Amino acid sequence: MDEWSRPGVYGIFCRPVQKVYVGMAKISIERRVDEHLKMLEGGRHHVPAMQALYDGFGANAFTVGIIHPVREGDHLRAIEIRAQSYYAAKGWLINNPSDQPPPYRPRRRSNRDSHPTT
Repeated sequence: MDEWSRPGVYGIFCRPVQKVYVGMAKISIERRVDEHLKMLEGGRHHVPAMQALYDGFGANAFTVGIIHPVREGDHLRAIEIRAQSYYAAKGWLINNPSDQPPPYRPRRRSNRDSHPTT
């Protein structure tokens, strides 16, 4: 099974303006990206700024890539949040502001977590 057929975190990049939509697919990256492209082609994407870029630059201005394929034990939402935070910090994230999570901060381990109790 190739990585496009599996769950994972993906990016839809608009090259002329260096913007990216970061999303996650719970079943198939390919299927989820196809849904985005159909929405964009139909003029009804849920992110107005992304729709405006698509309308202005056209389909050839966009590139789709896998940011992180899921591996056993991965936490998909945490990986998506980390990727969104990375691109947001660079000013490149195009997701709706309400979709953007706070910066990802891993949970700090306490001494209790690292030492077995007796």
